[in-house]
Amino acid sequence: MPSIRGGELPEYANRAGDPAFPPPYIVDNAGMDIFLCYGDPVALKNVVDRALNAPADFYYRHHPGRGLRFELASTVVGFACIDVGSMRSKPAPGQSVKPLDKLPGITSVYAHQTEVAVMVQIQDQTGMPYWYLPYVLNGLPTAVTTGREVYGYPKQHAEFAADGEAPGNGKAPGNGVEYRPLFGPRRRWEHTASVHAYDLKLPSGTASEAEFALTKVLEFRQGEAAGRTTYATEAPRAAHPAVRPDDIDIFPGGRVEGASSPVTGKAPPNRVSAVAATVASEDPDTAFLSRIRSDVPYVFLRQFRDPEREAFATYQSTVIGRLVPDSADALQAQSAENFSLGLPWTFNLAFARELFGIEPDIGAVVTRPVVGLLSGEDATFDVLRAMILWPRR
Repeated sequence: MPSIRGGELPEYANRAGDPAFPPPYIVDNAGMDIFLCYGDPVALKNVVDRALNAPADFYYRHHPGRGLRFELASTVVGFACIDVGSMRSKPAPGQSVKPLDKLPGITSVYAHQTEVAVMVQIQDQTGMPYWYLPYVLNGLPTAVTTGREVYGYPKQHAEFAADGEAPGNGKAPGNGVEYRPLFGPRRRWEHTASVHAYDLKLPSGTASEAEFALTKVLEFRQGEAAGRTTYATEAPRAAHPAVRPDDIDIFPGGRVEGASSPVTGKAPPNRVSAVAATVASEDPDTAFLSRIRSDVPYVFLRQFRDPEREAFATYQSTVIGRLVPDSADALQAQSAENFSLGLPWTFNLAFARELFGIEPDIGAVVTRPVVGLLSGEDATFDVLRAMILWPRR
């Protein structure tokens, strides 16, 4: 296959149904909860190795002396739940969006979305911190398509429900009633918030076929505290540099022996932030919140299947992106005493096995305790453009 020289790229061919919200984005009026649980270190390591290290190893085998490796930085896993009142494109310099001239009185376009993303704390071989998101469940089809096509997020369509509601994604009906978001300090559920995605729905009776259909895959519970004695202790956490690299200071790989970072191409600075130095002794929610506010980037595997050999990829790359919260956001620790996580048996979206090293019996639900809770109202943050670490053309 001929390669594109000099960084030249063909023009994107617009088609009906393609992503309608080009990045970067700004998110406003979002209610947010991040439920923290202790995951299983062996299970989490397997996820990171399979989705990040194995593809990078394959690429760097042709580049002696260079490489990129990620390892688990903490066993604390975050379930970031967000109900976004307004998501809209925020054009960067030189970027244009589709004009609204034909819509009298309309000056901007926004979308409402609900999302649950699993946040795993990792670091590279130099100690540079990252987030990895093995699961992202989203109720806005455009966001699912854009996330997969542009960034490499493993986004999947989902629907959400509070208590006895039917699964759905739209805002609550008007009728003069104030809308309360699904997540955040004003969360509108008292007992359960459930996430429904496409997985195997077990047949009833003697039927021999299982349908791939919308089914409950995750549940957040209030008032049902799970046992707190079955968890691994916090994994050792390496200190990370206090200063993030500039956006343009990106290179495709550092030396495996740790002489330089795969992000900056430079040795990490000797200075360590006070937060990073003391984070191992802090409670999970304090440490997790400090990391969120430290502008730690996200890393993804962006890939496309080979149409002739579906078990192989025609394209793979490691992509990093940044999500920058507003400095005045109200995200803060709250009591997690009465919250727990319900993990139904699932065939594909195997949260229990992949994150906690547990294989539930078919049809069963296992629970995990929530050990920390971060919550915020009217959160605002920017989703910036991403950059490719490898391959570079």
